[in-house]
Amino acid sequence: MIYLLNKSHIPNNPLREDILEAANDYIGEVYAYDRGSDYLAIDRYNLKVCLTNKKFPEVPYHDWAYYSAISIVKPVANSLQLEPDQLAIDAITLDFFPIERLENFRKTAKESIIEFVKERGIVSEALIVFPIDTFDVDVIVPDEIENVDEPAITLDESFDEMDAVAIIELPLKDFVRMRGDKIVPNEFKLLKVALDNYFEN
Repeated sequence: MIYLLNKSHIPNNPLREDILEAANDYIGEVYAYDRGSDYLAIDRYNLKVCLTNKKFPEVPYHDWAYYSAISIVKPVANSLQLEPDQLAIDAITLDFFPIERLENFRKTAKESIIEFVKERGIVSEALIVFPIDTFDVDVIVPDEIENVDEPAITLDESFDEMDAVAIIELPLKDFVRMRGDKIVPNEFKLLKVALDNYFEN
């Protein structure tokens, strides 16, 4: 079964279409052989896309970026079938065709998480928070935020409340891991969440 529907929040381009085709090829491998290739490889020089089971030798004028091939597909809900993971394909495409707001999100999210974990460790109640208009990231512990008595809202002000920007809250512990003493935020997973809440103005 071939999935060509693009549910992406970013414009289609030839690279994205090639990654989507590779995702469908991977699904075909899994159905035919009960396993798929290990890597999705993209040549940074010419944007050639392919599936491979091993990394290529280094040669002039080729510089391959590698991604886990299984990351570009996901299970279909309530089914044993697979389908392309549209958000994962978007996230990979952004490595080559960045959107400034989302690239800044990736950078500030990583910096905020590392700074918090260095000072506090991975606090189970900590949240990664960001509004979906600016994508400015902060890491907070809700119980440590002082409650401030808010003034009563007038009728006119209540209409403004309807235009309030949504705030995304994510458990910190689900988006960071430790490798020895090294703090490793899961940038790919964070970017997928950001993409799912991204709307170009």
